[in-house]
Amino acid sequence: MENFKKLSFLKQWKLDIKDLAVYKKNLREYEYKKGVPLKHIKLRNTIHPILVKLISLDRKANKYKLEVIQDDRIKTPAQKIYACGHIGGTDIERIYEAIKDPAYLFLGDPGVIYRNATGLILFFNGVICTETRDRNDRKIAKARSIELLKNGGHLMIYPEGAWNVTPNLPIMKLFKGAVDMAIETGAEIIPVAIEQYGDQFYAAIGKNINYEGYTKDDVDELNKELRDVLCTLKWHIFERSGKGDRNQFTEEFKQNYAQKIVDSYSGGDLTLQDVEDGRFHDKTIAEPEEVYAPVRKLTPNKNNAFLFNKNLKG
Repeated sequence: MENFKKLSFLKQWKLDIKDLAVYKKNLREYEYKKGVPLKHIKLRNTIHPILVKLISLDRKANKYKLEVIQDDRIKTPAQKIYACGHIGGTDIERIYEAIKDPAYLFLGDPGVIYRNATGLILFFNGVICTETRDRNDRKIAKARSIELLKNGGHLMIYPEGAWNVTPNLPIMKLFKGAVDMAIETGAEIIPVAIEQYGDQFYAAIGKNINYEGYTKDDVDELNKELRDVLCTLKWHIFERSGKGDRNQFTEEFKQNYAQKIVDSYSGGDLTLQDVEDGRFHDKTIAEPEEVYAPVRKLTPNKNNAFLFNKNLKG
């Protein structure tokens, strides 16, 4: 980092996206090690209503509808961490419109967002970026988030870590960062679920969750409880929308559902595998593909025929 040099806006613009992402990551590390603080937190809180209005106008221009089916928040002086379910597409914009309150976005793998209109809006809104596959960058992003919460800011985070393109899981397993930061800073967690059916969005906002009196030893259990709360909110949306259980849908629908979400990514450089890699993977649980992969590589013969019993197929 001693040899790091800041680039002008023009020079940054000339970099391709991959090189720009590396530059931005190095810039975050340079500023963090130099002790450069987060700036303009109060200013961004002040201008946030203007951004929400612009987001709302854009939604209406694109003929999308938004219904907040419940909002159980209680007004308190505590800082807030909005822990949200993640369905992809324009769900970030819709949740900002639903909650209305200012909150910096914790954003993984920004990619083309560094250069498009969404990125510009996020700059004025407040955003904490990180490259999710870089351990040091994740550490810096978490430290910046804690700094934000301790200095009058709020945070929006998606603890699933990736878009939920699994039709049979209302909420995927969660990373622990949101709960961990709430315990460390005294911030309250506000759970938010969202779902989209065609041009209709539904959002459900849960009650404030306060972790006063808990310690880091409680994070695992509290994280499971947060996932349960988010799942309950998602089921409220299912019931309200009348769409029922997505687990009933065919395999063809599931694949199309996932691909449609990924295709909605404006930059076009996100794949289903990228989404799969970004989500939380519980190392104590083997995925079906991992379990059955060795069997699928076998050549059937009379000695291993029992392995191909129809009851054993994935």
